[in-house]
Amino acid sequence: MVAFCRRYRLERPARLRGPDKCQCGWSRIGLGKCSFDGDHDESACPKRQWAKTLVHHTIVEALVRFLKDVGMVGVRSEYKYWDSARVGTDMTRRVPDVVCTHPHTQVEYVIDARIFWNSMGAGSMGYISYDHTGWGAEYGEQEKEASWKDAIRRRREGVAHDVEFVPFSIEAGGVWGPAAKRFFETCLKLADSDRDVDLYHWSSGQFSSTWYDTMSILVAKGRAKVGVAASAADWSKRIRDMQYADYEDHTVGS
Repeated sequence: MVAFCRRYRLERPARLRGPDKCQCGWSRIGLGKCSFDGDHDESACPKRQWAKTLVHHTIVEALVRFLKDVGMVGVRSEYKYWDSARVGTDMTRRVPDVVCTHPHTQVEYVIDARIFWNSMGAGSMGYISYDHTGWGAEYGEQEKEASWKDAIRRRREGVAHDVEFVPFSIEAGGVWGPAAKRFFETCLKLADSDRDVDLYHWSSGQFSSTWYDTMSILVAKGRAKVGVAASAADWSKRIRDMQYADYEDHTVGS
């Protein structure tokens, strides 16, 4: 029911809502009380930040494997000293999630992954209209473009090759942003074949669909983990203790 309400941006039934005042100290949608039931508990609550960070890291690791598979060179993750403003006093300093180079054009791709979690609200700013599919992914791209503008300019001025920034924005519901789609298609053109039986198996799906599915599954699993983390506080102590039980070792009597 909660997933259904969030999918269609409906207010949840009263029995499925958390308290107006979250235990983290924030109100349900950030500032003050509001009659609209947003998605604070799963998306904007600071207590969920670590769970969301783990999902982000999973997506970055998958991107690294994908880029190596398609043939990108110089693939690096968390390139700490990529930005020339590495002293740390400049607030525009950036650390890319992934950096790679196109083997034919020598274009350096700077990738920063972003998962847009809010489907019913915008954190501390309260409710915001979500008027078409992919709005959140596009909004995430715009935020990344603005925050990386100075760092990309510094990089272009300091190197001889072309530099292209890729805001790899994905919504928690699975929708990809336009920039992520374009970059994915560019990478697929590097692959030797869309169905390499030597690398995978004769009955395997296409290379492209395999990676599309992989990304979608990782986002779905991550969203489920965040949802479980949000609901765990409502479980009784007996139920919480049961999550550590190894049911495979239990003998079931007739």
